[in-house]
Amino acid sequence: MTLQPLQNSSLKRSTFTRRFSLSGTCPQCGEKLVLSDAEIEKSQDQCTSCQSLFAIPQALAAKRRQILDSEIAGAKAKDQQKEASRLAKEQQRRQQEEAEAEHQRQQEEAIRAETQRRMKLEESISKIIVTTGDIRAPYEIIGPVYFSVSNKGLFFNALRDLIQKYKEKLENMRTADMMTGISIDWSFLYGEFSVGHSQFDSAFYVAVEELKRRAAILRGNAIIWMRQDIDMDTTGMQHFYLQMYGTVIRFHEPATVKNDPEPL
Repeated sequence: MTLQPLQNSSLKRSTFTRRFSLSGTCPQCGEKLVLSDAEIEKSQDQCTSCQSLFAIPQALAAKRRQILDSEIAGAKAKDQQKEASRLAKEQQRRQQEEAEAEHQRQQEEAIRAETQRRMKLEESISKIIVTTGDIRAPYEIIGPVYFSVSNKGLFFNALRDLIQKYKEKLENMRTADMMTGISIDWSFLYGEFSVGHSQFDSAFYVAVEELKRRAAILRGNAIIWMRQDIDMDTTGMQHFYLQMYGTVIRFHEPATVKNDPEPL
């Protein structure tokens, strides 16, 4: 026996509960009926007035299922998109952390390399021989080196900066009585005779060290025929200029040639 479908049926959905309802009239008595969301899933139902059975329109039931399936698929796709976005952000965060860690590692490696380079340079500088004459040993000439410094400047000058740079070594030399201490400059009373005389020892030392530094960079072993020149300026704020130069050489000993240091 084929059941007659619900007449004048229409599918509605609540804005607040988001549940469906199916309304229509009984095909036997014409009573207005409203089926709940759960009842729409059935293939048939019974009229509450005449107790007769009727068929639920499958087209509307299929439409309801299609809407629900579409919403479920949309919600699932949205969740997947959120998860993909979360994973992408997490991967980006990890990559950024790895990049920062790599950058930090490279910086630390660069600092270590620079420290080693400086230590190697300082070791080479300490071995440089400086003489005002010649050396009786086979050598090749690399070239001249030159350095100049002045105590010109009331608050800031090149000599003061270099004295600060070599402060520890200068103090050690003064402690060992290899240098005179820095005393008050009495030039305002005695003129040219005492212009910066208290700084001559320091100026000479830092100039020699800077010459040795240049020779080490040139991979030299010694500086021969070192000369210096001091010019006094007694006009206005009295100060002096110190110029120093020499010739950088490299020894020809077999051991030195064999173990020739790499460029710094």
